[in-house]
Formats: sequence, C-alpha cells, structure tokens
Amino acid sequence: MENPRKRGGIYSRRSVLDDRHGRSVSEQQEAGRADFDTYGWDLAETYEDDGKSASRFATKTRDDWLRALADIDACRLDVLWLWEPSRGDRKLTEWAGFLDLCRDRGVLLHIGSHGRTYEPANARDRRTLAEDGVDSEYESEKTSKRVRRALAANAVNGVPHGNVPYGYRRTYHPKSGILIGQEADPDQAPIVAEIAARVANSEPIITITKDLNTRGVPSPAGRQWTRAVVRRIATHDRYVARRTYQGQVFAGQWPALIDEATFAAARRVLSDPSRKTTRPGRQKWLLSYFATCGQTVNEDGKVDPHGTICGAALCAIPAHSHHSTPGYRCSTTGGHVQVNQPGMDDLIEDLVCHRLAKPDIYELVAAPDDSVILTAREEATALKEQLNGYYDAAARKELSPAGLIAMEQRLLPQLADAEHRAMTIAVPRALRDMITPGMSIADVHARWKDRTIPAKRDILRALFIDIIVLPHPNRGQKGPDVPPARVRPTWRTYRTADPHP
Repeated sequence: MENPRKRGGIYSRRSVLDDRHGRSVSEQQEAGRADFDTYGWDLAETYEDDGKSASRFATKTRDDWLRALADIDACRLDVLWLWEPSRGDRKLTEWAGFLDLCRDRGVLLHIGSHGRTYEPANARDRRTLAEDGVDSEYESEKTSKRVRRALAANAVNGVPHGNVPYGYRRTYHPKSGILIGQEADPDQAPIVAEIAARVANSEPIITITKDLNTRGVPSPAGRQWTRAVVRRIATHDRYVARRTYQGQVFAGQWPALIDEATFAAARRVLSDPSRKTTRPGRQKWLLSYFATCGQTVNEDGKVDPHGTICGAALCAIPAHSHHSTPGYRCSTTGGHVQVNQPGMDDLIEDLVCHRLAKPDIYELVAAPDDSVILTAREEATALKEQLNGYYDAAARKELSPAGLIAMEQRLLPQLADAEHRAMTIAVPRALRDMITPGMSIADVHARWKDRTIPAKRDILRALFIDIIVLPHPNRGQKGPDVPPARVRPTWRTYRTADPHP
C-alpha cells in the first residue's frame, strides 16, 4: 500500500529591518510551491507575516506563525516549508520549543535556501537546526545593536528619522538612494505655521480644525483634520528643528517651520492648567462661569445682608420668550444675582480696553518670554515631585521627621517662588498682540472686537483674579445698562507698575 502524499504548509515572512535585500513574501511563496511540486507534496495551507520581526525586539504579533504552530500541534501538517530557519523564529528558546513540537508531531522541516528536508526527530538534523537557531539569534542581536548605534548617531547629528513628517519633503541621491536632506514642503509648510500661530493666539483647536476641513486643506493622512492632529502639529519639537532621542534633545539639520516665540506661546496655551479641554470652540459667552455672584447669603443660601458672599459662578441665560435679551444669572437654585449680558459685556470691555491703553501696560505684558513661563512651570513641577519623594521616604521611615522638616524648609520657598513666577508672568500671547505703544482706546477696542470669545477669556484670566457681580440696589429692577457700581473686579498684581485702572 502506497504512503499517502504529505500535507504541507508554506510559511513566509520578511522583516523590514533584518531583511532589506532578502526575498519578498511572494518570492518565498513561489519558491515554496516549486519545491512542493518537486517533492510531490500537497499544499494544505499558506502562512505569511509580511513586515513582522521574529526577534525579541518585535512589537507586532505574528498571527500566521501562531496559526502554523496550532496546525502542527493539531497534526494537520506533515511538513512545513521555510525559506531559511530565521524566517521561523530568532529567539533561541522559542526555536527550540518549535523543534520539540515538530519532533513530537512527526513534522518535517524543509529549508528552501538549503535545498534540503530535515527531520527534527533525527539527532543529527536536530543539531543542525539548533545551530541555525543560535546563528539566527546572534544575527538578530547584531542587527539590533547596529540599528541602535545608527539611530543614536543620527540623533546626535540631527539627521531626520522615520516617515516624512507633514510640512516637509526629503531629497535622496538619484543613484545611491541615500538621504540628502529634509526641506520645507511649499504646500504644507505654510499650514504648519498657520496652525501654530492660531493656537498661540488662543484660537480654539476645534475652530482651526473645522476651518481647515471647510477650506479643503489635505490633512497629513489625506482625510479630515482632527483636533489631535492639530494639537500635535502645534506642539511637536520637529517644527522648531529639534529632535528628541532617549530623553535628550538634539538640533535637527532641517529648517524650522515655526519660530521659537510662536512655538513657546502655542505650548503655553495648550499646557495652561486653567485651560478647559472640553470643546472650547463652543464658548459663546464672555463671562459665563468666570464672573461670580456677589450676593451675601446665610448658611442656607438665603439672602442675608449680614452673611457671606455667595461666590457661585454666573451662567448664561439665552434670550427666549421670558427674556427678550440674554443675561447672566447666579448658578445656584433661585439665582441670587441676574444681569443683562450685553450690558455686562460692554462694561467689562470698557474696563479692559482702558487698562490696556495705559502707557505702562506694554512693558508689563510684553517683557516676559513664553520660554520663561514654561521654565517656571517645569521648575515648579520638578520641585513638587522632589518634595513628594521626600514625603514618600518619610512614610517608609527612610527619612526622619527632622530631615523632612529640613527638606520642606529648603524646598517649599523655592516651590512657592516658582509657582508665583509661573502665575505672574503667564500672560497670554493674545493679550500681548492686543497692544502697541501709543495706541488709543479706540484702537484697543477695535482689536478687542476682532478677538474670539476664547481669546477674550484668556485676556480676562490674565487681567483679573475674579469679577464679582453685586445685586441690583433696587431688587427686581431690570435694564440694559449695568452701572459700574455693580461690578467689583479684582485685578492681578504683576511685578511692575500697579495694574489697577
């Protein structure tokens, strides 16, 4: 009785890193089919994992290799074809386990590049395959070391790495294919600069995103722009010609698309702790949840002239059948204070524009650089982490109470100073762009009108600690005008001249 024809499978794999000049997956499959015809085997299944590494440095799962192992374990195959042993596994322990599995299931291995079929149950064949596994792992380690060394050298030398980023294009030598350089893309580079400038001016990311999509500007992926993509472009170091590698920053050998001042301003806007990330583009009201209620109330929240200030935020009341004009109202139940929205906004606009027209304001808001702000915030964060480390050490009884007190006495004043600097010099770029030496109040008003609501709110946060709205002296009386006596603004105190109007 004749032996049944052997059922076999062809496994092909090509890793971009370790096999740049090796056979492609299709070429391996073609060679495997030719061997199957030569040996009279029946092809039961094909497996391929294109572009996936088999080394210990792999980050992607080789699904078809796992499927091939499962078919061998289930006795569905009699022979497995590989172009070379390294196509199977470059981890020695995994390769040894694979050989054990083939031996136990009686599966043969045919190595196409060897032109030979091996029987893992045969001691001599097994030794040959095991030695191939040692060689494969060794080559993998050498390749990894070579790649890491090249990456480190490229980083130090500022050579571009990875895919071509949006905003740039690369030039290569026509014969060798070696990278010559990275230059600004004439179509995309202006979009990068525009995004950074708009973010630096406190324009909401969602507004920028919608505008780019409305204009039909192609995104990096060729699809619709998203907020995440806009944010990443506005804050990525590559656009100021810097490259980060293993925590270190190196100067890139390509042109910057964003100037340092704009880049620092954009990062400051997006990293501001007071910035709301819940769809700022939908902000329609200047003072909603910024101004607060100044009505005095008792512990039960009832109006009491001898009580304490309510302090609840004012929310917006859109115009409807009961309110012909929109307004602001205390957000507590019942609403202690209510005020006309257009009149209140006009009053605050007048206060802001008069302040920004004063001669000392330019020196006040234009002197600090955004990089100083970021440095102060990073310093404060580092000091907090250092202090928390001492607290943890004290909790583990690795630091004595006296030692903890000494650390607090040294670090707390530094932390307070860093936080104070970060707060007092953190003036939005949008505010700086509002003023020019010698401007009239009319000029300031004109620039204020051009600002978006989120940008105006940035200006308010820079100028005011809070804005308290007092109840109308004649309760129940309404009107479009808001008398200045009803508003009690608390201005921020900066390092220079008195900012009070």
